[in-house]
Amino acid sequence: MACAAMGGDPPPRQTLRVIRAGRTFKVGEPRVIDTSDATVLRRFSRPTRRYCRLADKQVILDIRERQPGFGPRPQAP
Repeated sequence: MACAAMGGDPPPRQTLRVIRAGRTFKVGEPRVIDTSDATVLRRFSRPTRRYCRLADKQVILDIRERQPGFGPRPQAP
């Protein structure tokens, strides 16, 4: 954003990925929100909510389609 505000080109957009349970997934644009405004925390268990509230901000990622690679490998003979 700073580049665009200064008249330069914005940085190139990278494809974000996350590894979960040994599989790679594409994720949507991360959203950073204040913990006090994080209504999404209501879906979590009480201990998880307490842990999350230790931080001032939360990053929310929307996990999308599965990508090839880094998953379980075939067993060697």
